[in-house]
Amino acid sequence: SRNPCRFARVTFDFMLTLLLLQTTLEACQKFSLHRDALSLLKRGLRTRLELARKLDARGHAETDIEQTIARLEAVGFVNDARLAQDRAQIAVDRSVGRHKIERKLAEAGVDDATIRKSVDDAYEPVDEARTARELLRARLAQYSRVDAFTAHRRAIGFLLRRGFGDEIVHSAVVEVLG
Repeated sequence: SRNPCRFARVTFDFMLTLLLLQTTLEACQKFSLHRDALSLLKRGLRTRLELARKLDARGHAETDIEQTIARLEAVGFVNDARLAQDRAQIAVDRSVGRHKIERKLAEAGVDDATIRKSVDDAYEPVDEARTARELLRARLAQYSRVDAFTAHRRAIGFLLRRGFGDEIVHSAVVEVLG
């Protein structure tokens, strides 16, 4: 006949093994998530939203992603304000208009107040109108090969794609191309 105590012991051992396997699997998944997050951050700063999207695309659980990002924020590896400042300064250095960087930061999930502060700080010493005029003057030779209407159209498109506002674009085109 069967010994009920032995059967209970085997069942208990089996359940304990399953629990240990499940715990180990969860730990491995969290380690994989953490490793993936750090790997993404190693390639460059990312906003919370950018990092969450990338990790979600790799198949990690949403709740685990949020916990991991919160931990990375706590130690300073994820910082939307610092990232916004860096990207705004890079935009200034590359002669990009404020509208373009504002749009890109919004798409990256940075909140409006942080965008405003970062962009205002980076663009405070910059004369965007002068920058737009300099960009057009550098391309003046290209515009001299086409008729005036086409030159104006191309110049306007160029400056708008660079992220300059309508007023700045209009004044730069009128001043440089006439």
